[in-house]
Amino acid sequence: MSMNWQDNSSNELGFRIERTNGSPSALSVTLKTYNGANTTPTVELAGSANSFKAGALVVNDRSDTWAAVPAALDGKTRLLAARDDRMQAPTARKYVVTVSGPCTIYLPLDPRYGGAKLAWMDGTWTDSGLTCNSSVSSGWTIWQKTISAAGDVTLGCDEAAYDGACYVFAGGPNWAEVATVAADAQSWSDAGLNASSTYSYRVCATNAAGISPYSNEPEATTSEQDAADIPIARDATWAWRKGTAEASEPADAWRAVRFDDSDWATGPAPFGYGDGPYGTPVAGMPGSYNCIFLRTTFAVERPAIVTALTLWTLCDDGFIAWLNGEEIARWNMAGEPGMFVPFDALAALGVGDGTEWSNTWTAGTLPVLRIGTNVLAVQVFNVETNSSDLTFDAKLSGSSDPLSVADDGDQDGAPDEWETAEYGGAGVWAWDDDPDGTDC
Repeated sequence: MSMNWQDNSSNELGFRIERTNGSPSALSVTLKTYNGANTTPTVELAGSANSFKAGALVVNDRSDTWAAVPAALDGKTRLLAARDDRMQAPTARKYVVTVSGPCTIYLPLDPRYGGAKLAWMDGTWTDSGLTCNSSVSSGWTIWQKTISAAGDVTLGCDEAAYDGACYVFAGGPNWAEVATVAADAQSWSDAGLNASSTYSYRVCATNAAGISPYSNEPEATTSEQDAADIPIARDATWAWRKGTAEASEPADAWRAVRFDDSDWATGPAPFGYGDGPYGTPVAGMPGSYNCIFLRTTFAVERPAIVTALTLWTLCDDGFIAWLNGEEIARWNMAGEPGMFVPFDALAALGVGDGTEWSNTWTAGTLPVLRIGTNVLAVQVFNVETNSSDLTFDAKLSGSSDPLSVADDGDQDGAPDEWETAEYGGAGVWAWDDDPDGTDC
């Protein structure tokens, strides 16, 4: 997700970028009932001249203004009422407001009169730890109350001393800082987002004095992941190790998704020696060892939409490939599918400088993909220990059609048959990559 903005300031130290999931629908606050006879209270919308911010009126029947407000509440919607509402009963139910969703209500109280909780405020009101200043006094205590759902909220005012009510409402989108960029920047790109998800963004300038007003709040929806996004391309980066011994104990553990290959070397394909050019030269192989072990991972968010999978390879001399621990290909190697081949085995025949091979799996033969991380593991063999060359590269790609409701009744992204059928008749479920029978 990429965004651009216009830099209208000349003294910023940088810019802060914030993100929220979904659309930035603002909290709606409506005054439903006013049980008083003074200047009619008004709801001052977020960002308006009399929202909760420096320079705005403290109450609507005096000239006092706010001198400083906490950044977390700056510009929030508030109820602007009269100072003289304190002189009229009923103090505990002076206002009824309707809020459109969950929110927190804040009430600043003047330190000149102690800043203590008012008599009608029950235990759900707590000290927020925030403070603000007006043009006539500093260090106001700000009390808060959490509202868990949309509906009506009854609010009172002070009994005698305080200068009226200023209720501040914070709710709506849950903005979180995701990045800061340097002064004069005018663009930024977000990464690692979920497919088919909506995000909203806003930007503000920052300097030693605080933050600027926020930008507008554009939203965008990421595209749906397609099977073609399975990202194993030619020349991909793999983890690898020399075949001087089995790659793990037990010998097949290295093929599983959860195997820790952090101590393996990494490098781009193609792998090999003798011909080239190679992304990763395999040194010291002739006369020393017969194979190399390779692993690479990729993410799939909705395996159910993958209806065909194609593996292409360029190989000299032979290989066996596993997807999430399941053997999917055996080329120029002896033995039936699934038969174990030790690290010191050899390819069946010598081939040219690099022979292409490919296979496509469709419905009924499609290898099992997992939601999230998947692993393609390959063991590449030479035809003889003293062979003059070795070559390997691979590409994995897919195609997709969305599942129908009939195929995926609970619409969780997994075919219903995967959720009910045993894999291979061995009592191991399709999600069990170990396979130890426990991953489901």
